[in-house]
Amino acid sequence: FVDAGNIWLVYDDRGKPGVRFRTDRFYKEIALGSGFGIRYDFSFFVLRLDAAMKVRDPQYAENNRWTFDKEPLRKMTIVNFGIGYPF
Repeated sequence: FVDAGNIWLVYDDRGKPGVRFRTDRFYKEIALGSGFGIRYDFSFFVLRLDAAMKVRDPQYAENNRWTFDKEPLRKMTIVNFGIGYPF
């Protein structure tokens, strides 16, 4: 799976520069994550196991947002276990 998005404000906040949504730069501030998941559907509940990692992180400088070389893969990977549907 691939997940993309970010959170912006609709107004300026002096304590948080650069968080206001602007049409001329929002596409540069999109975060990307990627991963895979396994589901097992028992008739009365679903077991889920997902592994994911950041691919692009907008908190870094604009020319340094790809995360592949930031940390070893095992440190970057997040594993989630769930029961039931995710949404």
